[in-house]
Amino acid sequence: MSRQFFALFALFLAFAASAQAQQGLTLTPEGRAKLMEAARLCRPDIERFCANVKRGEGRIYLCLIDHRAELQPQCRTTIEAARQP
Repeated sequence: MSRQFFALFALFLAFAASAQAQQGLTLTPEGRAKLMEAARLCRPDIERFCANVKRGEGRIYLCLIDHRAELQPQCRTTIEAARQP
């Protein structure tokens, strides 16, 4: 796997960890696996729409939300599921 993929995964993981830390939650192994899957499914869309987005503070996630109508179906489904409480 490429360094870029791992960087994108790290961004997803950082976003989730930040969001969960604010809520006082811990990222479970299941949650971590879901994030890895989301990073894999959304990789082409992240590269297409968010390549120039500054990393950190959930900016990649927000970029994907901004482009949700243009995302590949599997990425859109993953992002929409992540938005559910």
